[in-house]
Amino acid sequence: MQAGKLKDRVTLYGARTGENEPSWPVVGTAWAGFQEPRSVGRAEPSGIRAVDSTFVRMRYRPDVEQGQLIQRGADWYIIESVEPGQSRSELAISARRIIGHAAQYRQKSEVVDVPVLAFLTRENIYVGPMNEPRYQIELFQPQLPYPWGRRGDQITTRGVTYVVDGVVEGSDDGVTLRVMARRQPAIQLDGLESVLESLEDQPQAIRRASRAAINDQGRESKRELAEIISRDGISRAKAGGQIGLRRATSKQPIAVLAPTSRRIPFRYWKTTTRTTDSTGTRASVWIRKGGQLMRVWGFVNPKAKKRTILTRHRKAGEDRIKPAAGHSIKLHFQAAADDQFRKSVGESLSDKFIRRYNEQLKK
Repeated sequence: MQAGKLKDRVTLYGARTGENEPSWPVVGTAWAGFQEPRSVGRAEPSGIRAVDSTFVRMRYRPDVEQGQLIQRGADWYIIESVEPGQSRSELAISARRIIGHAAQYRQKSEVVDVPVLAFLTRENIYVGPMNEPRYQIELFQPQLPYPWGRRGDQITTRGVTYVVDGVVEGSDDGVTLRVMARRQPAIQLDGLESVLESLEDQPQAIRRASRAAINDQGRESKRELAEIISRDGISRAKAGGQIGLRRATSKQPIAVLAPTSRRIPFRYWKTTTRTTDSTGTRASVWIRKGGQLMRVWGFVNPKAKKRTILTRHRKAGEDRIKPAAGHSIKLHFQAAADDQFRKSVGESLSDKFIRRYNEQLKK
């Protein structure tokens, strides 16, 4: 083997060990040569592993085994097979590269984001009782803070934040795992970095203008969202009352708009019913969301004097019926805060910052 062909210094990691806090012990370092598959980038990946294998060569060593990991700079590889080379002085390794997107993982109740590799494997695979889409996200375990996959953890990737519901059963293979998650509907108001960099010589004015602009935009966006949601059959005041605004401060120059989970009684919503059985005594309940009808949790008896929306639940082995608690605006907020709306918020925020900055200069 020609030493000049082994151009990359790599770190070898053993298979996962430990129960309470898993780890991947360092096996050692080595020089290696990499030959990426010719089809790289052509096939559509279905997970966090690359579609085709990478060929890796290194000098013979007895401690390299299937299932171990290779770190090459920022790239990671999972060893699939190890064979002695023709000269018996080298190793021919087949490895699969981790190709996830850059993401941030934040554990529940923590304030620090941990960089990880993530891959959105499947979208809209499940709709829960509140018609809320679920997603499966595959994660690279060695980068995750432990314990991982707990309900309430957050993953931010490609500008979208997802809230973890739990680990998908049977998905943990010792290197990667999949979590079930739902998209967080909140809007975070920041993104003035490029403007601020050009005005670094006047930090006080910048901080005041940035904070004022973000809060101005927060109030305006809240009104706009309430107006959009009101088209789904609820008053603008009721919708606005369910949108929380966390204002930007000097210590935290970020504002966040997020819907509450509180349910608004159905008497405040404009609903539609559709008969679902042959007797005509049971009908499903529908509410408009973003211009389309959406079925909500509950039913009514069209032949009853009071068309109260009811829900059925099981308690002590018996079916029980009670009035429905209502319906929250979370899904309506998510539909209203689409990509186009978020883009317009960013453009408007920059304009407000310039206006506020000029006001500070006059003072």
